[in-house]
Amino acid sequence: RGTGKDKDCEEKDRRLDGGARNEQGGQRHPAPSLFIFGLGYTGVGIASLIQRTCPWIRVLGTCRDEEKAMLFREELHIETYVFDSTKKPSPQCVEAVEQASFILSSVPPNKGHTSEYTDPVLEAFSSTIQKSSALRWAGYLSTTGVYGDHGGDWVDEGADTLAPVGSKPYLRKLAEDEWISVIRSRSKAYADEG
Repeated sequence: RGTGKDKDCEEKDRRLDGGARNEQGGQRHPAPSLFIFGLGYTGVGIASLIQRTCPWIRVLGTCRDEEKAMLFREELHIETYVFDSTKKPSPQCVEAVEQASFILSSVPPNKGHTSEYTDPVLEAFSSTIQKSSALRWAGYLSTTGVYGDHGGDWVDEGADTLAPVGSKPYLRKLAEDEWISVIRSRSKAYADEG
């Protein structure tokens, strides 16, 4: 005999598995999905946690080579796409991002060919993310290194970011700011439509 929580979970599974009908009994809506850019150690850990605790959420993501993608598909049951920032993403990957309910990026920024900062995910997908009608939440995994050396003082999210200019943590801070800007502009566009 299950607990109330188990019944809630079963109900969500029943309603969301493969999609749920809208209130008028019309068109089916796709099941919620989490798209993780960068299935490295942390990305795979988050994907596994979501699969165990929220089985009604489809988990998708990217890695850099087809061999890993195949392993993730077959052994971890993560719908995986190859994302190489030097190439155009596949139409299937773009479509999966367009349909994602939740997006999480753990892909580190890099210095471009002219040593300027670039976020490979936003460089390839910012317009897709901004135009998505399915997206409900987006997150970016950064590092505490963005705060730099505070000489032993306590640091929280309100602390100044002291990472040296051009350092990897500094580039992460630029990426954080760019993600915030993309999501804010997306939110403003939807607010203006309403």
